[in-house]
Amino acid sequence: MNSKSRYAQEALLANNVGYSIDRFGMVKLHITSEYDLIGQISNCEKLVKDLVKAPGDLAVVKADKIRRRKYIHTNRLGNNFLQAMRSQVQEIRLHFASHKFNPYFELFVTHVKARHLEEVVNYLNFLPNDEEVYKWCDIINSCARSIVDEAESAVFKKKVNEFHNSANKNERELRQHFKKLADGCDSVPLEVSRFDVTFRKPIDVPAIDIRMSYEDVKSYWANFIKYLNKNLPSGCFIGYAWRLTSTLDSSFIYHFVTFVHPEKVPDNVIFDQAISIAWDAVTTGKGLVYDCRRINVPLDHPSPFRFKSCGIGMTNDPLVREGLEYAAFYMTQLDYHMKYSPSGNGRALGKSVLPTLKQSEPDRPKPKKKLKETVTGSNSASLI
Repeated sequence: MNSKSRYAQEALLANNVGYSIDRFGMVKLHITSEYDLIGQISNCEKLVKDLVKAPGDLAVVKADKIRRRKYIHTNRLGNNFLQAMRSQVQEIRLHFASHKFNPYFELFVTHVKARHLEEVVNYLNFLPNDEEVYKWCDIINSCARSIVDEAESAVFKKKVNEFHNSANKNERELRQHFKKLADGCDSVPLEVSRFDVTFRKPIDVPAIDIRMSYEDVKSYWANFIKYLNKNLPSGCFIGYAWRLTSTLDSSFIYHFVTFVHPEKVPDNVIFDQAISIAWDAVTTGKGLVYDCRRINVPLDHPSPFRFKSCGIGMTNDPLVREGLEYAAFYMTQLDYHMKYSPSGNGRALGKSVLPTLKQSEPDRPKPKKKLKETVTGSNSASLI
C-alpha cells in the first residue's frame, strides 16, 4: 500500500469516530460501525473500476463430479463481485441518509438491484437444478457487462468528473487557506490546534436521543464563532477552518482547525479550555469538545512525527506544515466516496476570512542622482 492509500484509509477511519460521556464524566472515543459501511462503499467503487479495466465473463458453469451437479464457478474478479453484492445497502443509506454517493457505487447498486442479485447471492451454491445454475450464471455476466457499458459512456464519465472535481476543489481550497494563514505572519509563527466539536451522548444511557436538526446545529455553530471572536483577546484568533459531518452513529461533528497568535495566548492549554467553555456556553451544556492532541502520541514522545496526522504545533515547523497538508486531505477524504448535503442548501465546509496582515512595503527604486559639475581648478564631477 502506497503512502497516499495508507493516508486515505487512516482518514476514513478518523472520519468514523464517535464521542461519548461515561457515568464518571470521562470522554470516550470509539470507532463506529460506519467505518465498515464506508469500506463496503469503497469496495464497490473499486470493483466497478476493475471491471472496466478487465472486461469479460466473471462466472462459468462447471460440473461437480462428486455431487453430480452443476455449479457456478467465479474467477478472482467474480469473487470480488459476489462479495460486493453482499454490501449492506439499506444500512448504508440509513446511516448516511443526507449524503450523495459516488457515481460508481450508485451504478453498481442500481444494476445489481435491477436483477435481484443481492437477494440470491447467498444461495448461489444451493440452486435447485441445473437450469437455475445456468440462468444465474448468465445474469451475473450480463450484469457485469451492463455495468461496464454504462461506466464507459460519456454521460457517466461526466458524472464522475463532476463528483471528483467538487472533492478536489474542497481539498485544494483548504490547502491554500492553511498555507496562506501559515505564511501570513512570518515574523511570529502561529499555533495550530485541532478539535472535534460535537454533542454529548451518554454511553451508558442509550435511551437518551440527542439527535437534533441541522438548523439547530447551524445556529449553535454561528453563535460559537461569535462567542470566540467576542471573548478571546484581541488579535488572538487569526483564522480557522471547519468541516461538518453527520451520521446516524456519530450525530453532528465539527472538525475544527484553529490558528492563534501565541503571544496573545501564550499557554495553549488556556486556549483549549476557552474552546470548551465557549461551546458549552452556546449549547447550554449539550456540547462536547475533544482536543485532537489526545489522539496522537504524547507530546513528550521522542518521535518527530507526532504531529503528522493532525498538523498540530507551530507553523514554523516543517513537520507541522506537512501535517497541515494531510489535515486538508483528511477533512475532505470522505467527499471522494460520499458528500454530506445539509438541508436547505446548508454548508458542510467553511473557513475564516483571511486576516489583513501588515506587510513590509517593497523597496522603492531610488531616484537617479544628477551629476553636477563643480569647478575646483580642473574639470571634475561629484555626486550630490
